[in-house]
Amino acid sequence: MMTCKLFPVTSQNLLRLDLEAPARLQCHSGTLWLTHDGDALDHVLSAGMQLEVSGLVLIDGEGELALHALSAPAESLTEPA
Repeated sequence: MMTCKLFPVTSQNLLRLDLEAPARLQCHSGTLWLTHDGDALDHVLSAGMQLEVSGLVLIDGEGELALHALSAPAESLTEPA
């Protein structure tokens, strides 16, 4: 079962996600910068772009982010503190 959550992202707040299972992040609007465990590169996503990630993910920018859990139940997704 695939679950989806939407998160607003603003330049005033760094969004931190701790993903226990792989997920697909999709930029719905704006421009988002992100970095995640196991990848030395930073990624910039604009509307419509997506990236599969897992582990700790840090996201900054302005826009809206959709998180699609690929195989884990919604309870395994940790929302920002």
